[in-house]
Amino acid sequence: MIAVVNSGLGGPQNRYATRPTADNQSMTLPSFGGAVMIAMLSGSLSSGPRTLALEQTTTLGVGELAMLHIPDDRRYSHSGTDGAWRDVLIRVRRSKRDVVFRAVRPGKGVIIISPKVADGECVSCATLHYFIEVVSRQ
Repeated sequence: MIAVVNSGLGGPQNRYATRPTADNQSMTLPSFGGAVMIAMLSGSLSSGPRTLALEQTTTLGVGELAMLHIPDDRRYSHSGTDGAWRDVLIRVRRSKRDVVFRAVRPGKGVIIISPKVADGECVSCATLHYFIEVVSRQ
C-alpha cells in the first residue's frame, strides 16, 4: 500500500493523499486539514480543553481534555498536581501556570494543589481541590 501524505509544502499536487482500494483502484482522500474540517463540521472536535472548577466536580467524557489553571499566588508556585487522579486522567502537558489532562477511563478523581505555608499556618485551609468525574462517551 502506498500513501502520499500532504507535506504542507508545494503546490496542488500535495493537497490529497492517494491510497489504493481493495480492487487496486486508487481513491483520493482529503489531506489532514480536510479531515479536521470534516470533523469540525460533524461536531466531533471540541472547542478546546474544559477548565476545571475549584472545589466543584467537573464531569468529562473519556477522551475529553481538561485545563487546570494554577493560581498566581506564590504559595502555589512550587506545587505539583497531587491527589487521586491518575486512574482517570493522564497529564498531556504542563506550563508554568497551566496543566492539561486527558480523561482516559470512567471513574472519579481529585487533583490537590497544596500551598507552601509558614510553620504554624493552616495548610488544609489553603489547599485547593478540583474534583473530576469521567463518564463513558455515548
